[in-house]
Amino acid sequence: MNPYSIVFDVGGTAIKAAVTTKDGQVIESTVETYPAYSNQSRDFLLDYFYQLIQKQASKITDKQYTFAGIGFAYPGPCDYDRGISYIQGLSKYDALYGVSIMDAMRERLEEDPLLRPRMESDYRIIFGNDARLFGVGQWFTGPAKQVNKSLCIMIGTGTGSVFIDHGVAIKNKEIYDHAYRESIIDDYISKRGILKIAEESGVPSKWDVRDIAEAARDQKDESSIAVFHQFGIMLGEVLEPYINEFQPDMIILGGQIAKAGDLFLPSTRAYLREKSPQFHIAENGSYSTFAGISAIIQGISE
Repeated sequence: MNPYSIVFDVGGTAIKAAVTTKDGQVIESTVETYPAYSNQSRDFLLDYFYQLIQKQASKITDKQYTFAGIGFAYPGPCDYDRGISYIQGLSKYDALYGVSIMDAMRERLEEDPLLRPRMESDYRIIFGNDARLFGVGQWFTGPAKQVNKSLCIMIGTGTGSVFIDHGVAIKNKEIYDHAYRESIIDDYISKRGILKIAEESGVPSKWDVRDIAEAARDQKDESSIAVFHQFGIMLGEVLEPYINEFQPDMIILGGQIAKAGDLFLPSTRAYLREKSPQFHIAENGSYSTFAGISAIIQGISE
């Protein structure tokens, strides 16, 4: 099971953490959710991040354990190669603007007499965006490994995406800011995109996406069903040019909105018709992200 990886999915309100085995499997006893304290000072946050690394490392009971590295799925904007946060004005991690979190963690690790000897000689500390890491994880431990090309889309507050070609996550190829209708894809294939359709369809304004989905499934509410039908068509419109260009064997959906895939994917498939590739909905996005971090730490994928 050695070497292990210490992995984090950093959000504005919570930080999900785990330890993974060398084959990307999450060790269930190490899964934790910590408060983010994202509005705290620079020194507090850097010390806190390192304390979480120590806490996660202490969960391993294998007396012969070593670690291949430490990885963070971190929100953007961020210089992921250097682990420098450029978040500003979002009331989360503002104090870390311009700071190389990667360097700060490495400095603390090199001075840690307990943890440093447990690190492999070529250990890595890596940063990445959650969509890219999710896609790599789907290739490392999920169904994307069964095909040559896959397009992974995370649909939540925005549109995250990654193109996987023979195990490689193609860098600098995302779709969220591409033009679509009157704006960009991110404004439509997202939570706010669904809520905009709902508003135009006369669905109660106090309803969230989950409420609309429950009304569509359980109450067979026609307006709610129509919302997801329209969203499914929009997703098909968005995907069509990338299917033509990249020709993925599989499209994998993750994120909170993907949980309503049973309501909108039939319309997506109907729109795409013979162009429709195989679709897969990821059950546990965080575990895929953790696996993706592990794969990159170990150099199995980049």
